[in-house]
Amino acid sequence: MLSFFDYVFYRAYKLGVGRAKSPLAYASMIVSVMQSLIIICLLSIIDFYTNYTHPDVWIYILVILTCYIINYYRYESNPWIDKMDEMWGGETENRKVTRGWLIVLLMAALVSAPLTFAKMGYKYKHKQTTQGGHKWGSYKTHN
Repeated sequence: MLSFFDYVFYRAYKLGVGRAKSPLAYASMIVSVMQSLIIICLLSIIDFYTNYTHPDVWIYILVILTCYIINYYRYESNPWIDKMDEMWGGETENRKVTRGWLIVLLMAALVSAPLTFAKMGYKYKHKQTTQGGHKWGSYKTHN
């Protein structure tokens, strides 16, 4: 059964055929970045609602590379492309454009959601430290 990520891979592969040296590597990286952004987004939500702290940046790089390697070897065989072409090759132009925009909007949401949660978390944590006796939160002018 082909999944959503298979469709994203197929669209990225078709986009990269005339533009990239290796369309397989190009499409695998697109899918890997999307999967990694989903993981980062989930970690941001967990961080916002709990006291969980994000791991070091190298852990994120390791996650992205692991996703890339798994995706590269998964899609390396050509029968996948033939199967995907059979399933999605006859899409109407209108459907391609609609699904393409949905993928772009999902990517935008996956990029902006962790940033939004980080900003909200910073404001919430900063608000807690400035209330109740912190020198900047209880600043009063004396006559």
